[in-house]
Amino acid sequence: MAHYIDGKACIACGECQRRCPVDAIAAGTSRFAILPERCIDCGICAETCPEGAVRPGETARPAPAPRRAYRILETACIGCSLCARVCPEKAISGERKKPYHIDGAKCVGCGICADKCPKGAVERVGPPKREEPYSISIDACVSCGLCTRHCPAGAITGVEPPLNYELRDIVRTPFSIDPQKCVRCGICQDWCRVGAVQ
Repeated sequence: MAHYIDGKACIACGECQRRCPVDAIAAGTSRFAILPERCIDCGICAETCPEGAVRPGETARPAPAPRRAYRILETACIGCSLCARVCPEKAISGERKKPYHIDGAKCVGCGICADKCPKGAVERVGPPKREEPYSISIDACVSCGLCTRHCPAGAITGVEPPLNYELRDIVRTPFSIDPQKCVRCGICQDWCRVGAVQ
């Protein structure tokens, strides 16, 4: 399972259950338990637990692999450092007026560096970005926040579901993507575990 609740630390306060966007937490007589078949590994339960009783399991879902990678062409790079300054993952390093380098292990493939490079020195490796910005289906979004936490451009906003457990299904608070800020990288779609990003 993605996360589990340590029965010795759980005080059965119910915060995790109230905040779970997919009803993956069941109440017991003295503690709560995560239903692995429903859990989307968003981590809201772990963030919410006042006792730290929710822990990542051994089979937690890994981060999705980047759709594309980028590299800097040494012959074209002038060492202006703009790519390093705009990289949300701090994956680019180097010295001013010398060619910069991208750390492939840190790069998430968003392409912001390529969009900002004044000399076109950043080259994409992999499929091109899509032309249209992504959008989030109001009906499918569960407001877990995985998309907004991982959006490198800060283009996704939303409101977490109400704390009142009974109101959660009545008051819909889906997240949305600002088409002006969207860099069309697809990271939100890769992270969405309920298929709400189109």
